[in-house]
Amino acid sequence: MLFWIKVAALYALAALASIALIVPVSRQSVLVWLHPVDDSPVYGMIWVLLFLAQYAVLVPISLAITGELIERRTQKRSLSWTRMIARCGLGWLALAGLLYWPLYVAGRTAEYRPPYAIPVGMLLFALSGVCYFYALRIRRVRSTN
Repeated sequence: MLFWIKVAALYALAALASIALIVPVSRQSVLVWLHPVDDSPVYGMIWVLLFLAQYAVLVPISLAITGELIERRTQKRSLSWTRMIARCGLGWLALAGLLYWPLYVAGRTAEYRPPYAIPVGMLLFALSGVCYFYALRIRRVRSTN
C-alpha cells in the first residue's frame, strides 16, 4: 500500500513541477510577441492559450517519464525509450477527450450544439480514462517465492 502512495505522490509532484515550469515559460513566450499593456485583454487571452498548449504537451511528457522511471526501478531494468514514447502518445491521446468538451461543446449554446455532442463527449472521456490507465500504470514483477 505504501508503494502506491509513493507512486501517486510522485505523479502529483511531476505534474505540479511541469505546471510550475509552464507558467513562467508561457509568460515569457507571450512577452516575446507582445509588449504587455496594462489594460489589454489580448495579453491575457494569448497567455491562457499558450499556457493550455504548453500544458497539453509537457504534462503528458513529465508523467510518462515519471511512470517509466518508477517502472524501471521496480522491475530493476534499464530505461526503455520506446515505452516512454508510447506512454507519451497515450497521454496525448487522452487529452483528446479532455479537450473535446471545453473547446468544442461548451462554447456552443444548447440550440446550436449537435445532438451527438454529449454521447461523443462521454465516449471520449471513457477513452481518455483507458488511455491514462495504460499510460500511468506500473507493472511490478511478481516474486516467485
